[in-house]
Amino acid sequence: VFELSSEALSVERVIAAVSHPTAGGIDVFVGVVRDHNEGRAVTRLDYEAYATMAVAEMQRIGDEIAAAMPGVRVAALHRVGTLGVGDAAVI
Repeated sequence: VFELSSEALSVERVIAAVSHPTAGGIDVFVGVVRDHNEGRAVTRLDYEAYATMAVAEMQRIGDEIAAAMPGVRVAALHRVGTLGVGDAAVI
C-alpha cells in the first residue's frame, strides 16, 4: 500500500497491509504535525503533491527496501491538504 490521502490516515490499515504469518514484528512510524519549527509557532501544515509521481516514488523506495531485505513488507500513506497540530501526516 502506497497512497496519498486527503482523509485521516489509519495505522491499522498499514499494519494490515504488512502483516503476514512469518513476521515476528511490525515497526510503525507515525509522523505528526507539531506545534513549532525552528523556534516559530505552527498552527497547521498545507501539503500538496503531484499524486502520480509521489505514489510512484513511494513505491520505488518500498521496492528497494523489499529487495534489500527479503521478507520485509513496506507500506506508506501520506496526507495531503490542511493538517492541524497532532494530525498524522505520514505513516
